[in-house]
Amino acid sequence: KASIEEDLAISVKSVLSENIREIPELGRRWTVVFSHYIGEYGRDVDIPLLQVIDDNLLGLDAQVWTHTGFEGRGILNGTFALSFRDSNPSYFVPHNSSESDIKAALESIDSINEMQVTNRR
Repeated sequence: KASIEEDLAISVKSVLSENIREIPELGRRWTVVFSHYIGEYGRDVDIPLLQVIDDNLLGLDAQVWTHTGFEGRGILNGTFALSFRDSNPSYFVPHNSSESDIKAALESIDSINEMQVTNRR
């Protein structure tokens, strides 16, 4: 993990190496989960696909490939409105609103009188 972070200058969340038991001929699987990557202009962007250099790879039909399991999530920004059971929407709230801001927006909807909001980040 530290070697990848140092070599690529990209924050790594976890590295998992495992033997592929279902098909032993496939050898080992390495799964690297990156935390984030600050690209040009200081924006958090998807990490470029790793490039494979297999010049020194030995073994019968030995090969290496890379795969993106899922694309990262970009920086969240903007505003949104809330509604409940086909009601008129609330006023717009920022994406990073506090619990009390979300609670106030929800309680501004006619069909909601009182409620509790909990942040689950």
